[in-house]
Amino acid sequence: MLIKKKKVVKKNIYEGGFLIWECTWDMLKFLHKEKIDFKNKNILELGCAHGLVGIKALLDKGEVVFQEFNKNVINHSLIPNLNKNLNLDIQKMNEESSCMQIKNEQVSFTIINTPWYNLNEKLKNENIKPFDFILGNEILYRWEQYLYILQILRTNLKKGGKAYIGTKSYYFGFEEGTGTNFFIDYVNNNSKLFNLTAKVIQSNRDKSVYSKDIIEVAFAKEEEEEEKKVA
Repeated sequence: MLIKKKKVVKKNIYEGGFLIWECTWDMLKFLHKEKIDFKNKNILELGCAHGLVGIKALLDKGEVVFQEFNKNVINHSLIPNLNKNLNLDIQKMNEESSCMQIKNEQVSFTIINTPWYNLNEKLKNENIKPFDFILGNEILYRWEQYLYILQILRTNLKKGGKAYIGTKSYYFGFEEGTGTNFFIDYVNNNSKLFNLTAKVIQSNRDKSVYSKDIIEVAFAKEEEEEEKKVA
């Protein structure tokens, strides 16, 4: 007898935020290994869910914006993790609220409850400054979201800033045309429109049929200048 496996996500309702997806751990290891300096930097974590990457940035004395579209995930995963790891006592986000700001001598962060297609407007309305780093994990399994992701990066990434995205090379059971190479091609084929370029800077197959990759996205002209300096 075949047992139908319960879906990890439900489109536009629940996108797996109560799980800690594999690439989160790869991203944390990468940030530690590369000694990425978050001190006094402004960081956005897209689709933050448990917020582990953003919490690392806070512990490293960065200022973080956590974005998550599912309020249940915010209240039952993100906020408990913030309280536990940072010794805070934050209350749940109420139904009417879509933004929560916490600032004290210890930490400074904002939680935004909105989907990606509305995030640029929300960040503008909250007067949030551009980001030194934009981070995301396992956010590339729906190709129709790629446009929104690039719009967010183009609008909110500081000149000289970097975006790091942890992703699988392929997502089984999701739409065709998702994962590492599909996203990189999408970014680079639209470089004239968004002035962004993407490349894989870390890949780990780890005896799997797919690889777990870290993609770096930066403004295209800055990448060209860096290559000229190296040459």
